[in-house]
Amino acid sequence: MIAGWIGIKSVIAIGGVDISKDERLNYGIWTSGWKSKFVRYAFRHASRLLVSDLSMKAAAMRLAEYSGANIVYVPPALDSEFWKPLGVKEEHILTVASAANHQRMRLKGFDILTEAARRLPQFTFHVVGVDPTVTFELQPPANMTFYPARPRKELLPFYQSAKIYCQPSVHEALCYTLREAMLCECIPVASEVGGMTTAVSGIGVLVPPENVDALVGGLLRAMRMTHEAGEKGRARMVALYAKEKREAELPRLVEGLGS
Repeated sequence: MIAGWIGIKSVIAIGGVDISKDERLNYGIWTSGWKSKFVRYAFRHASRLLVSDLSMKAAAMRLAEYSGANIVYVPPALDSEFWKPLGVKEEHILTVASAANHQRMRLKGFDILTEAARRLPQFTFHVVGVDPTVTFELQPPANMTFYPARPRKELLPFYQSAKIYCQPSVHEALCYTLREAMLCECIPVASEVGGMTTAVSGIGVLVPPENVDALVGGLLRAMRMTHEAGEKGRARMVALYAKEKREAELPRLVEGLGS
């Protein structure tokens, strides 16, 4: 914002919290009256506003109430050489997301996921990134195991072993973990929100958020899918999110700003 006042070109890369307003869950900068005024000004006056999914552009335009002429889509960069499948998948369901408190638990849909696990005792669920206090609050069934947060690279064996990756979040602008899991040929089941729709549509299963019945049905449907769905998911991630695309695009954007 200060850059605009003193005549300096500015580039802002926005994330999920920057384009969210959920007063029920008290999530997003736009729930704050004074913060939203600063963000609205910053969005409207930035030289470039970078988004990693086109759903983010639509949200920014709606919340800041402007044309979005300065918004540029730059795809995220994923390392398909590191995130890759290995061997035969196990028929279990994996979710990865940080949840250190009640709000984060709700945002990531862990309450819905836990209820789905209770209704699907024939399947094993693994959830990485949950604080023990949240696990205690959820009182998970015997077929559901929670793990504390892990360094990102330590997630690889989790992705490589799981047949299904499930992300039942209420809000997600992009969700890197979903995309990394798809690179490892996990079949995706996700809420139909934000950038997850771009990744999953036509390959895995999209369900409405906060709907246990839909999530249970989606997981059953995904379990019946063959490994070809996982292969298609990896192919889409490689095509859309190659590191070379972002590395080439960012310098062009900066150079195009001029003096």
